[in-house]
Amino acid sequence: MPMSAFSKTILRSIRGSLGRFLAIMGIVALGCGFYAGLQMCGPDMRSAADELYDGTNLYDLRIVSTLGFTASDVERVGAVEGIEHVMGAISCDVMASMGSEQMAVRIGSLDVDTAEQSEEKGASAILSADGSYLNRVFLREGRWPRKAGECVIEADKPVADVGVGDVVEVLYGTTDLDDVLRKTKFTVVGAVSSSNYPYTGSFGSTTLGSGMIGAYLYVAPAAFVEDAPFTEIYASVVGANEFESGSDEYEDVVDAVRDRLEALEDELAQARLDDVRADAQEELDEKRADYERERDDALRELEDGQQKLDDASQELKDAQTKLDDGQREYDDGVDTLADSRSDAYAQLDDAQATIDGSRAQLEEKSAELEAARVELEEGARSYDEGLRQLLAQVGATSLGDARVKLEAAKRQAEEGAAQANEAIDGIDQLIAQRDQLEAGEQQFLQGLASVGLSASSVEEARAILQASIAQMEAMGVPEEQIAPLREALTSANELQAGKEQLDAGRSQMLAGLAEQGIWATDEDDARAQLSARRDEALVGQLQAQEGLDGVAQLESSSTELESGWAQVEDGQGQINEGWEQLSSGQTELNGRREDAERELADGQRKLDDAVVELESGRADLASGTEEYESSLADYTKARDEALEELADAERKLDDAQADIDELEAPDLYVLNRSQNEGATTYDADSRRMDSIADVFPFIFFLVAALVALTTMTRMVEDERIELGTYKALGYSTARIASKYLAYAGIASVVGAVIGILALSQVLPFIVTTAYSIIYTVPLRAFPLPINLPISLVSGGLGVSVTLLATWAAVVSSLRETPANLMLPRAPVAGKRILLARVKPLWRRLSF
Repeated sequence: MPMSAFSKTILRSIRGSLGRFLAIMGIVALGCGFYAGLQMCGPDMRSAADELYDGTNLYDLRIVSTLGFTASDVERVGAVEGIEHVMGAISCDVMASMGSEQMAVRIGSLDVDTAEQSEEKGASAILSADGSYLNRVFLREGRWPRKAGECVIEADKPVADVGVGDVVEVLYGTTDLDDVLRKTKFTVVGAVSSSNYPYTGSFGSTTLGSGMIGAYLYVAPAAFVEDAPFTEIYASVVGANEFESGSDEYEDVVDAVRDRLEALEDELAQARLDDVRADAQEELDEKRADYERERDDALRELEDGQQKLDDASQELKDAQTKLDDGQREYDDGVDTLADSRSDAYAQLDDAQATIDGSRAQLEEKSAELEAARVELEEGARSYDEGLRQLLAQVGATSLGDARVKLEAAKRQAEEGAAQANEAIDGIDQLIAQRDQLEAGEQQFLQGLASVGLSASSVEEARAILQASIAQMEAMGVPEEQIAPLREALTSANELQAGKEQLDAGRSQMLAGLAEQGIWATDEDDARAQLSARRDEALVGQLQAQEGLDGVAQLESSSTELESGWAQVEDGQGQINEGWEQLSSGQTELNGRREDAERELADGQRKLDDAVVELESGRADLASGTEEYESSLADYTKARDEALEELADAERKLDDAQADIDELEAPDLYVLNRSQNEGATTYDADSRRMDSIADVFPFIFFLVAALVALTTMTRMVEDERIELGTYKALGYSTARIASKYLAYAGIASVVGAVIGILALSQVLPFIVTTAYSIIYTVPLRAFPLPINLPISLVSGGLGVSVTLLATWAAVVSSLRETPANLMLPRAPVAGKRILLARVKPLWRRLSF
């Protein structure tokens, strides 16, 4: 279907002013998104909490009593109409040492014996086939407690320095701990989260410490004393899970059952009183029977005590007689032991003196041997250092290798020096031949000059002579006149031949030197380089000889060291043999000394034992006498105290009977989740989000109206001529405005859809994530449910505000006449003109 002209006009307007279109769309998206997102935060938070409460079977009603409960009370509560499941639980408030801190802690029972473990939402949750298992917890770390001395600690507000494997020590409680707990030290085996404590800022109040519960932990039922009463009863209400926790429907269902329980408070309290009175009377009767039995036993013990005192008096008299006989035997033994000790010590001292003399001689010889050893070690170090330096200089691995290399270097240096001398002799011959030729050439040139022929070289002289001879021959000059010139030419030829021979010898000599690595320019340079090489060879020869002398010296030192070490080892053997003999003699003497000491010690020990026995006898006699007198006094005192205690026990039993008779019915309190501080705090925070959602988003709607009004006013102003034309042609205001309303409607609808779809997911996630810092309610999984009524209201508000602002902008402009609309608007004076001329920063910058 072809696009209409109206649609094309709108599409052209969108493309021509895309920035305005996106601005309207963006601000509407923010307004609608914030309204929808914030409106959905509260319901999402409450829905997440309800999922947690239902998933963990959190109680709907909690009943507490000043006298506690028994299993019979649990059955009575479970029989009330509307109660679905019921469970008794034990808890107590204590002061405990948690790492380096002391704080108030609430200890609760956790019956994991009948529970199963299952992975749920990333944590191990207690599951059970028994629906009455309420207030289930999540295991975040470690394992469940299995023994009386194990516990799991809360994981959502971890206590510093306390983790799995640490020990929590209970110090004291609101009641006597012996009446509640079997253990006062618990090893932490895991960490848990409980829906009963969703608010980590406070776990409840107590009468201990600062008045606030700082942490909670769960223990196995075995940690509590046997027959300990339940401190509370938890119950779930039939049909309560069908409604959201905290809703009016939920409160109506729970309050109906709560009213029934409150109506039965007196009946339940009387039943609890009867149970307590019956248990107390039974316990009192047992204690009275125990009292009568213990009274009879105490009277018999008093009679037995009097008989024992009489027997002890006779035993003290017999002990005094034995002590007098033992003293006489001890005095005789002391004299005999003194004589034996004197003789034994004299013989041992003589033998020790002989051994000490031998030891002094051996120590002197050892010192001499040690001095020789030190001298040899010094020589060995000198030898090693010399060997190391020699081997490093020569580049050898051993002394023999060094000798071989040094001898080879010496031979090489001698051969190099001989070759250099031989080459120098040849060069000297060349130099002499060169000097002779130069002298002959000078003499020859001087001779030519004397006959009127001037030349600067032999070659030039030869040319002149040859030309002169040819000229003279052509002129027919007689041969005898030409003969001197011919002789001179012959001499010149001989000189030239000598120079060529010299040049050939020089080239041959330089080529030979080049093969040896000597690059010279002439015979003088060659002689200088060969002289330097000969000197180097002589120096190398001298160094090699010095190295060979060093090798010979080291070989001699090695021989001397080996001889010295052999002598030292031989001396050490002799000294060792002497020490062995001395040690054997000392050992034998020590054995004799030990035997003598042992015999003397045995004698002394017997005397000491006799002394100890005598002293012990005296002490026993004195102690016995004192004990007898003390026992007599204690007996008299114990007899009086026993009779008094029996009378006091009789009075306590009578008082206990009076207390049982005076027992009153306990106070019962029926509480719902609104009395749970954590659940109430969380619900209140979610309601606060509802209040924020009712006010805050309208700021964005106001901004959207202003943006739409400003944007559309500018768009209308830009199209004044077009508007004037339409109005002059007779188009109505509604018809003209329809284009701009469609433009704004499309932008606002698209923005509303995008904003609602995006922020209805993002805002609840951000808010619940922020609240998860202080609450244990888990985050809901994406995508979050979208509330259709809220979305429609949000979108309607955004679109309506935009359309109203657009209508206002169009109507305001169309109030002018067509003629005025088609005239260009006059420039705005003053500040706006100046601002209009200022080039925007973003246009002046280039990137």
